[in-house]
Amino acid sequence: MLTSPFCPAFCIIVPLFLCYNYPKLDYYSPTRADTTTILGASAGAIIGFWANNHYGSNAASKDVIYSVSSITSEIFLLVLAKFIVGIGVLMITRQFARTIVRKSLCSWYKVSNSDVAMRQIKMEVPYKFVTYSSVGLSATMFVPLLYTFFGLN
Repeated sequence: MLTSPFCPAFCIIVPLFLCYNYPKLDYYSPTRADTTTILGASAGAIIGFWANNHYGSNAASKDVIYSVSSITSEIFLLVLAKFIVGIGVLMITRQFARTIVRKSLCSWYKVSNSDVAMRQIKMEVPYKFVTYSSVGLSATMFVPLLYTFFGLN
């Protein structure tokens, strides 16, 4: 799948099809939103893996055998720096995508920016899918590139 040129299209179309065809309920339940979040993050992550494989920027896939060593202050600080950079980028990505997608959808459908309006399927699915696809893509593609850029490998 990672070598196919159709991978990105497949990873967007199939999860969106599944989200839009989620069983309808008589009352609101957050299960469709949760499912869309999971499928969106997975789609973004797979597209990130595909891009890394396709464009040759596999920063994390070196053929190196690692030995288990004791935790030193240097290793601890490296892990802490990676954690802070990774979580920071994902939080910024999520907030930025959330804001842009929500405003775009409200403008497109001419509805208020309320939580009730966001529960409609035409708003909820693209909102969650695009937001968390962005997070998945950032986690698998941009964060490893930042690690390389900052020398945190």
